[in-house]
Amino acid sequence: MSAVANRNSYTNHHHRKGVLFAAAQPVVATNNMRTHGVELLARMRQPNGAVLTPDKFMSGRDPQYDLQMLWNACCFIQTLPDSGIPLDTLAENFFISFNLHPNTIVAHSPDRLTEIVQLLGIPPELVQFELLEHPYPGMTGDLIVDRLKTFRDRGHLVVMDDYTDTNAQNRRLRALFEAKAITGLKLDRPLIDDLMEGRKVPFKRLLRRCASGDFKIVAEQTKNRKEAAHINQIFEDLGIQNILHQSFAFGYPTPFESPRNVIVMHRQCGGGDKPLNRKAEHLPVHELVA
Repeated sequence: MSAVANRNSYTNHHHRKGVLFAAAQPVVATNNMRTHGVELLARMRQPNGAVLTPDKFMSGRDPQYDLQMLWNACCFIQTLPDSGIPLDTLAENFFISFNLHPNTIVAHSPDRLTEIVQLLGIPPELVQFELLEHPYPGMTGDLIVDRLKTFRDRGHLVVMDDYTDTNAQNRRLRALFEAKAITGLKLDRPLIDDLMEGRKVPFKRLLRRCASGDFKIVAEQTKNRKEAAHINQIFEDLGIQNILHQSFAFGYPTPFESPRNVIVMHRQCGGGDKPLNRKAEHLPVHELVA
């Protein structure tokens, strides 16, 4: 099936409030300030030019939003070789992360979601799926774990978002570890505060026992590079070397659909011929990728 023939399957969802688009926020390694990936955040542009965040235009979570975000972004990624970025090279040291609500994972089979990536010829290792923190609908825990494991088996990265180590999250994380269905974890601010105060010892034991050396930790809402260095050391002591940071301190969300933005972000991660070595402490993303 051609991409054109299948396009309406993913883009026929009309929005009364405006146009859905992706804003990219960089995910950086603070030891060298290189960008290793981006998270695509859903935004809605109204006819008057105002931009809405999801809490202003989503009532509940319609799985069609996730499908449309994934399709639109993959259509754009497909054009990057024309701008001088081979996708296989990009996938070696960069990821593009999409949020998936549990409702989406339950409503659509892995075939339905990974078909979009395959249809447009995107390397699977370039695409990271983030499981949003939300109560699982009904008795669907095993189904979600199985489907995330399928994403992993097909070469995608899979991370758990907004982790704070509640009892429910801890059970989910253990199940994902046991199924070898997870490649990383995004830590929410309350857990970071606890870790820096020396708390959450059982969580550290779980990571030391279950997380492999290539397991990725992303700390969210990090305040500055000094705090980032403290967080990095906590996880390096657990044997985890891949510690990244995502916060306004290191980059604001910016519209993703610009080849120049991706070219510059790719250079930031060391790809391409001209890596950018500019210090980016408190550097707004419009300067980082514009």
